[in-house]
Amino acid sequence: MANTRAWTKCMVQRVARASRGCVAALLAMGLAVPAFAAPSVTPSERVKRNVVVRPAPDSDDKVAGLFPGDTAELIDEIPGWYHVRLSDGRTGYVSKSWTILSGDVPPLHWLPPPGQ
Repeated sequence: MANTRAWTKCMVQRVARASRGCVAALLAMGLAVPAFAAPSVTPSERVKRNVVVRPAPDSDDKVAGLFPGDTAELIDEIPGWYHVRLSDGRTGYVSKSWTILSGDVPPLHWLPPPGQ
């Protein structure tokens, strides 16, 4: 029994030492990864006045306007719409037909739904 406890204690100490090294290595690798620009949404070239930012895709209400030269942070996307955060912190939806996605754009829905 004493040998089992000694062996267990020794193994726990080894694992603790090894995991500290792994954590340090993972942190070092993470620091070496370049930062990417957040994806952003801007009005397309055909926009003359502004793109309407709506509180919901099926709404006729207006939260704000996204003017040529303005950018909004991409939060999410659904068919036909980008969910964006404006520079003042407000959020809303803009039509994909009137906007352009730019910056480093990761796939937002790259994982399959749970259970598939």
